[in-house]
Order: sequence, then C-alpha cells, then structure tokens
Amino acid sequence: SKLIAKESALTELTVGRLMGNYIFFSDGYIPVQTGQAFYKAIQTDGGKGTFYSLGSDVHCLFYKPAGDALAMPDPKECFHALADHVSMTGRRFEVGYAAAFEAFTEVLESRKEGLGGSWFTAPGESSKDAFMRRVKRSDAAYE
Repeated sequence: SKLIAKESALTELTVGRLMGNYIFFSDGYIPVQTGQAFYKAIQTDGGKGTFYSLGSDVHCLFYKPAGDALAMPDPKECFHALADHVSMTGRRFEVGYAAAFEAFTEVLESRKEGLGGSWFTAPGESSKDAFMRRVKRSDAAYE
C-alpha cells in the first residue's frame, strides 16, 4: 500500500514537471534540459534544425529537427534507455520493479496491432489529443 502510494506520488510529480515545462505534449520537438540532451538533439540531424524557447519561465528548450517528423519511440526502447541511464549513474531498479516495468512496456507494445502501428495515439492523432481523449469520461476506454 505504501509502495503504491509512493509510486503514485512520484508519477504525479513527474507528469506535473513534464506538463509544467510543456515537455509532455511536444510532438515533433526534442525537449532539451541538459548538455547531454543538447548534444543528442543536434546529433539527430547534424545540427540543421532549430531551437525554440517558450520564455524564461519554461526551463526547457525545444529542438525541431530538419527533415522528416520524429517517430514515436517504442515503450520497450524507452524503458531500456531509462534502465541504461540508471545503471550508468551507479543505481539500479529493484528486480521486481524492473520486471513489472518491462512487462508493462510489453503490454503497451501489444497495442500497436490494434492502433495501426502506434501504441499511444490513433492514426493521425497527436499525443496531446490522445492524452486528453483518455481522460474524458466519454471515451470508451475510460473505465
């Protein structure tokens, strides 16, 4: 019970931070908050894209790569990147947590078959629209 409450609180804080910096709905843009993120962003297209700022109260830059739109990353790919980052910083996930997290990403990946190759959005839908659709009581998948 305490573990679930703690995880819920951490998730709410993370989503709040992402939404507060507009990272949560930044389709087509790479959010940049660190030097490492800056370097990775310019590696996507050799630095040919453009950086945008939303003002001094938003602690994030957004990089719009030149050329084709960014692909939605796969859940498993994201989990492995996060696990690698945690490992490289001298920490690690608890075994049970890592197993549950990876199983959850497999469930998300399985949604691709029914959503035309997407796991989060319906075809032609933005991340913002997909998120807002899910919080509406009128959505068939709400309950």
